[in-house]
Amino acid sequence: MKKKVIHILCHTAPFTKEHIDYGWPAVTARNIAKYSSEYEQECFNTVTTIKNEKEWVQDGIKYHLFPAWTLNKGLESFLGVIFSPSLIRHLNEIAKDRKTIIHIQGERSILIWQIIQQVKNNSIYMQLHGYRTPDFLLLFEKLFITPF
Repeated sequence: MKKKVIHILCHTAPFTKEHIDYGWPAVTARNIAKYSSEYEQECFNTVTTIKNEKEWVQDGIKYHLFPAWTLNKGLESFLGVIFSPSLIRHLNEIAKDRKTIIHIQGERSILIWQIIQQVKNNSIYMQLHGYRTPDFLLLFEKLFITPF
């Protein structure tokens, strides 16, 4: 049985073929598959323009889109307020298999805290994308988000 790696993008994605096929989760999954056959790959994206989950397999990689809500798309680069209850429910099921590896792409939203809470007993890897949250938003996060 192969080990499973779930690649999760922590900001909302447009529901376009280009963004899903060439976004960070898909590119990373394809590159891992290119060099190793030990892992089953899945890519999770949150999308604000869909009402129901969408799922398909392409080139041996399972893609899963989850409906999401964001307070303000423009703020996601600094402090994204994103909620995806269906993603969190799905992760609750995935977390039962502690061997599943969680690979988080980006760290820019409160969605990440929700994800970590669900899969805290799994191996979690985070890939930063080179941006930085401004100090005043870090203070906001420390006061109002991370205490919970």
